[in-house]
Amino acid sequence: MPFILVILVLAVLAVFYFKVESESIKTLLLSLLIIVVLFGGGTMLMMLLQRATKLRKRLKEMETALSQEPLDVLKSKYLEIYAIYMKLSEKEKQNLYARVTKVRGQIEEQMKAEKKVEQLLEQAGKGTIAEQKENYDALHDYYDKLSQKTQEKYYSQLMQVKEQLEKGTP
Repeated sequence: MPFILVILVLAVLAVFYFKVESESIKTLLLSLLIIVVLFGGGTMLMMLLQRATKLRKRLKEMETALSQEPLDVLKSKYLEIYAIYMKLSEKEKQNLYARVTKVRGQIEEQMKAEKKVEQLLEQAGKGTIAEQKENYDALHDYYDKLSQKTQEKYYSQLMQVKEQLEKGTP
């Protein structure tokens, strides 16, 4: 929006500059044109820098949230981060690309781990005791990869599987 306003003001000033015949008014209009260009350029620069700073802040918050928040919250935060990322200049995108893709990769890993936990919970109690033990070990490994809130979601089911395995009954 500010960009459009700056362009509009520049256009109006340029039109007046070419329409006016008085040298003193032309000098005044030229001065105003220069001021608007400097002000507009500064404003645009500040907006770009603020976006990059905002993205860095969100990425830092996300790094702590990855180990604590449930997947749906992580996904929505990532979408916000990606929306900010897409508004950056190409240079800023290059500077932050690795961090954004790292966060995405970590979320994908948690999604895969949660899906695997669900699959292994469905298989719990099936097979021989040795197979059940192997299933439980794999289940526990994937469970450890989940965020704290997601772990809470599956904790009771994990304990049931553990108890069944300790009793030796399906």
